[in-house]
Amino acid sequence: MSDLPVIVIGAGSVGLSSALYLARQDVEVVVVERNSALNGDAASGSAGYITPSHCMPLAGPAVIRRMPSMVLGRGMISVKPRLDPALLRFGTATAKAGRGPLARAGMRALLEQSRASRELYADLAAGRPELEFRRAGLMNVCATAKGMRALREEARLLAAEGLDGRVLNGAEAAAMEPALRDDVAGAVFWEEDASMAPDRAIVALAEAAEAAGASVLLGRPVSDFTRTADGAVSIVHAGGGSLPCAGVVLAAGSGTRALGGLLGLRIPVQPGKGHHIDLPAFAPAPRIPMIFHEHAMGAGPLGDGIRLTGGMDFVGDDPRIDQRRIDAILRLNRSYLREADRFADAPGAVPWAGMRPCTPDGLPIVGRLREASNAVVATGHGMLGFTLGPAAGRDVAELFSGVGSGSGNATWQPQFAPARYGL
Repeated sequence: MSDLPVIVIGAGSVGLSSALYLARQDVEVVVVERNSALNGDAASGSAGYITPSHCMPLAGPAVIRRMPSMVLGRGMISVKPRLDPALLRFGTATAKAGRGPLARAGMRALLEQSRASRELYADLAAGRPELEFRRAGLMNVCATAKGMRALREEARLLAAEGLDGRVLNGAEAAAMEPALRDDVAGAVFWEEDASMAPDRAIVALAEAAEAAGASVLLGRPVSDFTRTADGAVSIVHAGGGSLPCAGVVLAAGSGTRALGGLLGLRIPVQPGKGHHIDLPAFAPAPRIPMIFHEHAMGAGPLGDGIRLTGGMDFVGDDPRIDQRRIDAILRLNRSYLREADRFADAPGAVPWAGMRPCTPDGLPIVGRLREASNAVVATGHGMLGFTLGPAAGRDVAELFSGVGSGSGNATWQPQFAPARYGL
């Protein structure tokens, strides 16, 4: 490659992983991040789950059936009604997605990527107990018989792809996880899944990238690009400075849409706001990372306390904490956890909100851009940003080395190609 650096835009799990694996290939790398500190992205505010079990894309015709409740704000997924052509295009494309062989191929790709990331995180955490990497599995819990029937069907589909879950009745689930109520309907335990402290993992990725030779520049929002006659990006303008480059990686999460606009591209990413609330430990506190199936919420151990996560709100670029969403997370946990009544009055509770980059078909967009020959996009990982970050970064490095072109031993997934959106 050129003596000039590859500029990676975004210091989240995907961007920092891209920098790490590029630097390990002896590529000069500079990361530019708009925030003035690490951990300003959605991955660091996630539950920290590394979940091969959640490889089913969240898109498809069922979106049409859920749309009225989403618009009315009655569920844990909501849409703020507004005259936004991009949102209308997104919704239409989402409803058309999730069908047939393409959906199955996407699920397989996400499963493979999740498993790869799990092993890459294990390598990162080796000898570093402070990163809290645990292979404790994950439990999907249902409060209702209807939810359990749906979860059993999901487990059946995943078993056909080689991912086995242990189906538990309510008593078995409560015996495995004493924090659960005695009257839960049942659960599926996924032994393959793992978890990690996400904020510490982000810092560890940055440290590893710098140790491999990358530079990480914080507080450098990108304002523009200079391009050559053939469309290649030659200069990244960031933070008032100009950075000549050999290539560029667009890995800024939901902010990647605006970066695409600077290149004259319409990258179909919508920000989906997620929330969490960190609580001090209580007894009995969750020991196993859990997802509560009916409400798409999570609860699991993190540091000296627990983290509750939940919700996906399509409200535009509005990162403010919505107290109604926090209240809903605290309230709905009562259907699953025996001590949830204590949450609302817990001292030291810390709420958070962040924007996840979502695509219409629920699959990431990772690959070269047709209109900018030296640019790679890596975004759209939705609720799986933390899970998929290391694998996405590895694939970015392969794309720059030419391995990820569909030949050789490439691990890059063609199902994620930007070409499916004409990019």
